[in-house]
Amino acid sequence: MEDSKKIFVIFICLLVSSSGFCRNSCRKAVNQARSDFQHGNYSFHSEEVVPADNTYFYVLYKYYKINWYFTDSSNYYKCYDGEMNKLLQKKYGKKFLDRAQVICDSLDNTPDWRKNARFTGGDKALK
Repeated sequence: MEDSKKIFVIFICLLVSSSGFCRNSCRKAVNQARSDFQHGNYSFHSEEVVPADNTYFYVLYKYYKINWYFTDSSNYYKCYDGEMNKLLQKKYGKKFLDRAQVICDSLDNTPDWRKNARFTGGDKALK
């Protein structure tokens, strides 16, 4: 019985210390997001998505200068992105992501909007 109490106490200590670490990590992420925002470095993070060639990423960068990075699924980036989103909403308006999605949908419904450039003289004229 004594050993099970020790194990329980150790478990509780680990649980409490890890929650403190998570709060501290989140605090660091929020501070980093604020610093990045002040320096004009806007970014969001996610695990890799398929397809990687995504119109939404293009629109976010073209219209809002927001980079998208693929990362692990840590709570750090959830905290970072949450703070960055709040700051960007203050700058661009609460519905800026909705507006980006509308632009994205419009581009996706436009035939060949991402096709390669063509030149009047063809490839020979480029040489």
